[in-house]
Amino acid sequence: MKRIARRCIQAIVADNVAWKIIGRPIAVLGNSLSFWRERHVTQRLAERFFADGLIQSGLFAGLRYPRATGLGGAVYPRLLGTYENELHPALRFMLSRKPELIVDIGCAEGLYAVGLAYLLPHARVVAFDINLEARAGCRELAEINGIGNRLQIFSKCTKADLIELCCEQRALVICDCEGFEEDLFDLGTAQALRQCDLIIELHDFIRAGVTTRIRQVFSPTHHVELIRAVVTSEKVANYSGGPTWDALMPEQRTALIDEHRPALMQWLVATAR
Repeated sequence: MKRIARRCIQAIVADNVAWKIIGRPIAVLGNSLSFWRERHVTQRLAERFFADGLIQSGLFAGLRYPRATGLGGAVYPRLLGTYENELHPALRFMLSRKPELIVDIGCAEGLYAVGLAYLLPHARVVAFDINLEARAGCRELAEINGIGNRLQIFSKCTKADLIELCCEQRALVICDCEGFEEDLFDLGTAQALRQCDLIIELHDFIRAGVTTRIRQVFSPTHHVELIRAVVTSEKVANYSGGPTWDALMPEQRTALIDEHRPALMQWLVATAR
């Protein structure tokens, strides 16, 4: 009997049955608990760290968010002021050219639409997002920061919409539309927007080669530059948040500053000639 029992146990282990029956469920449960604990700890930390809802640094410092959690889209780096701060020098230059109109395509909860309106009190702002929840969040952010009367929010943006809005005035166009940029921007659109400045997030991981094609579209009418995203570890190393930030553990800093990108992003910056 002992010999038979021993052989059964050896067979189970050899066929990996024990792992399938016992080990794998335990591993899945452990990973789930670890994820829940990390998320719970990060949220508790964020609620303490961002209690006032103010963006703490960067181009949009002083802009107020309605809450620190529940908005999605990497809200913590937004509140730190590190979110896409690779673009801040280009945006400062474009703001110095005093655009009359800001167009934000793929506005999400409104960081750029509301933030740029906050910095340019004279400018009209038009935002687009196909997501109903995103449009509601953008409207809420605008109201909280006192620019609700200057902001128009619509669903889908077409080439015709963009050309009609921008063809007769100096505009600043921000675009983050998950691959749809290739449908929006062609040689005709670029020509119609020749007096506008643009920052376009590029999504080659969705549509291969889109960077090359968009660059070719704007090169005849604009000065074109590519800006690459900075990796999270470098952002953590470069951020100075004072004693409260310095007291955090390295993994806590990473959790707060990580933008949760599916790939290392880059943007096309097109400045009107």
